[in-house]
Amino acid sequence: MTARLLVVDDEPDLRLLVELHLARQYGVVTVATGEEALEAVSEATFDAVLLDLRLPGIDGWQVLEHLRAQPATADVPVIVLTAHGSPGTEARCRAAGCSAFLNKPFTGDQLRSVVSSALGTAA
Repeated sequence: MTARLLVVDDEPDLRLLVELHLARQYGVVTVATGEEALEAVSEATFDAVLLDLRLPGIDGWQVLEHLRAQPATADVPVIVLTAHGSPGTEARCRAAGCSAFLNKPFTGDQLRSVVSSALGTAA
């Protein structure tokens, strides 16, 4: 069965780029806001979530907190994708339960490798 990924980013170009890099290997659903992300995870099961931290409305931190607080999503790998990364941000993400952290911009190879590692599969 193909793993399903939820991509949460307010930048349409980044959502498209991630989808193009991952759609051959995974089922990819994209949303633009934290609210849409929470709705998506309440309606469907995902094997991993790729999450931007800076989102309008409900931000990525709040989405992450919600995912970790719900039994159905508590163990789903969350990969943070951010253009505003720092060692402190990465440490905070890991402490909050992120599986991986990827600074923007990234290459397709980096993205596939991080997703594969988070899912425990070969790239």
